[in-house]
Amino acid sequence: MPRSLIRRYFLVVFIGIVAIVLTNPLCGFAQEVTSMLSGRVVNTEGSPVSDLKIGIQSGNGTREHSQTDLAGHFSITDIIPGAIRLELLPTFNPDTEILTLEIGGLTFYPSNMLPFTWFAFELDSGVHVENIVITTQPRMRIRG
Repeated sequence: MPRSLIRRYFLVVFIGIVAIVLTNPLCGFAQEVTSMLSGRVVNTEGSPVSDLKIGIQSGNGTREHSQTDLAGHFSITDIIPGAIRLELLPTFNPDTEILTLEIGGLTFYPSNMLPFTWFAFELDSGVHVENIVITTQPRMRIRG
């Protein structure tokens, strides 16, 4: 086999390997169906809480958030499935704290690591959790 034919063959094989290596990761990313959380935020008297930021942090560090409207409703979409943390924003020292989180008739209480209040749980791919009720209260502030 002449040298020029060997070089051509080697070049074609090399370009093919490079193309496979570069395009394989693009095909390897599974298009995970994102999840969604929606509901409303109320105070201890049951009145809606408006202009409150609710945040989600996924296990991979992705953050999503939503702000409550006048009726206290919020909706967070495009949540990456897996372990997530639901919290009020700003995360550090917020003016409001979560007392309870009600989902489907079950009431959950937060993991309190003062000054942080958050809920950690896991969402499956494509899950749409609706009608969540978050009960909040203003944080007590003592100044002297």
